[in-house]
Amino acid sequence: MTSRTCKRLAILIILLSPLHGLAFTSPTLHARPRQRPRTALAARDQDAWESSSSWRLFNVDVPLSADEGKDSVSASPALRRAVQGALSKLKDRGGKAKGGKRRRADPAKVESEAPTCVQVVRKSFDARLRRGSLRLSEPTFSYVVDVAFARAVLLPTKAGQIEPTAPRKAKLSKAVGQGQGQGQDPAEGQGQLNQGQSQGQAGGASETGAGVAEAPRVIVVGAGPAGLFAALALAEAGYRPTVLERGQPVEQRGRDIGALLVRRVLQRESNLCFGEGGAGTWSDGKLATQIGRNSGPVRSVLETLVAFGAPERILVDSKPHLGTDRMVMILKSMRSGLERRGVVFEFGARVDSLLFELEPSNWGASNQLGASGRKRVAGVRASRLLSQPGPGSGSRGTAEARECFELAAEHVVLAAGHSARELYTQLVGAGVPLEPKGFAVGFRIEHPQTVINEMRYRQWAQETSDERQRRGDGKVPVADYKLTATVELESQLESPGARKPTSSSKKAVYSFCMCPGGQIVPTSIDPEHVCVNGMSFSKRSSRWANSALVVSLHPDDPEVAAFNTGSGGRGSGGSSPLAGVAFQEAMERRA
Repeated sequence: MTSRTCKRLAILIILLSPLHGLAFTSPTLHARPRQRPRTALAARDQDAWESSSSWRLFNVDVPLSADEGKDSVSASPALRRAVQGALSKLKDRGGKAKGGKRRRADPAKVESEAPTCVQVVRKSFDARLRRGSLRLSEPTFSYVVDVAFARAVLLPTKAGQIEPTAPRKAKLSKAVGQGQGQGQDPAEGQGQLNQGQSQGQAGGASETGAGVAEAPRVIVVGAGPAGLFAALALAEAGYRPTVLERGQPVEQRGRDIGALLVRRVLQRESNLCFGEGGAGTWSDGKLATQIGRNSGPVRSVLETLVAFGAPERILVDSKPHLGTDRMVMILKSMRSGLERRGVVFEFGARVDSLLFELEPSNWGASNQLGASGRKRVAGVRASRLLSQPGPGSGSRGTAEARECFELAAEHVVLAAGHSARELYTQLVGAGVPLEPKGFAVGFRIEHPQTVINEMRYRQWAQETSDERQRRGDGKVPVADYKLTATVELESQLESPGARKPTSSSKKAVYSFCMCPGGQIVPTSIDPEHVCVNGMSFSKRSSRWANSALVVSLHPDDPEVAAFNTGSGGRGSGGSSPLAGVAFQEAMERRA
């Protein structure tokens, strides 16, 4: 990698996978949950009176000057006073009880019944001083809290403001046991697999082979987030999957990334995209999602990370963040726990193709996938490098000495990530159906973090001074931002199979993966290409902030459809599900 190339890293390409189901899409493309009509909410306000000893309160605000700061997730005295104030206001709330009579909360009961327990569910920092008609003198920390009373209290309910709730129970409490601590593997507690039960009952392998069928062999391709959680789910169900990862474990991967950042030496099979944990290991470690912060699946993922060593505060933070330094520790703990469950890891093993066989009922039929003879997966064909390559090895035109091998399996989970371009090309050539999806392309923008702090926090930006940010002990989080816009662009390109260009079309332009207190890193997988990403450590102590600024693209857009060059994505004409991949490669090559 030349010095000229390195200087251009800050303006290079950020691209999400164009393949269906393999990466995130623009937030504008996600369907939003249907909201209850306002009339229904009004009726609920009037009729919903319930008696419960456990309640959830939303939007409980504590002024910045009274709060203990971003690092505290306990029920501080200031928070308890705010909760009691919110409960006291309920004496002015009324509604219609059964029989049509109007009733109010009993002021004496509400004010005398102090909560026996206040538990923080969510905490966020709100720097706005204007909130509708409300004007504030300083920013606040906004809380969602669960409160418990010694006995049932009758209160009016309103969705999103106050709701009765059952006491929270951690989903992994049985798995972790009483001695949970950071980095403790859930398998060391009681475990979700009862050791006294036959694993064969869960579809898994039995160590006593007589009379009990062994579990089907399962191969998981890729040790990124999807692959690791797939292996965990399989292990908990009694299977013993083999995880094949083309990159290296985090220990060796860290050394290879150090060589890239310091000496500009790129290893094609061990870099910021390939290796244990996937591209997210050396990234920002953000755990934000568009599918609901308190939904069951999201909560399960967060609790699993905590069980493997993540700080418990990610269960409370409105914008949970781990940081690269923590990710390495968590991944090592997770690998160790999975291995104790029987999961086998093979690093440096690149899956090059799938193996297929005819189903027994179709013996003698056609030998092509998708033809009259129905096929099923039979395993994978993979390869390993015989020696660690030198600088630039593996680029086009450079031969690699690889050892090929095959592994039989009845099931294969593909979690290869967005950069496994060779594998996707092979899958299309083998007739495996792939579906293109919308994606986003753009560049990284970078600014001094102090500028963002001052723009967002005004006079309170001193809470994030350089010295306090460096130590990571500021009272408020370093500021971030989110930009969105819809712009009209005239279509300039026409290509066979593309949608007819209109006089103007609307495009979503938005910031993505904003990294406060972070840095820009090179995520190229080819020495002849350039691509970048953003990352930060847990303290977010860098003087710089950066964000991707991207525009959404659709597979039918002329810019993408121009790369429709055949079913395999390489020069045979027609429509290709890999047109977006070809578009990505061309952009990175031009950069």
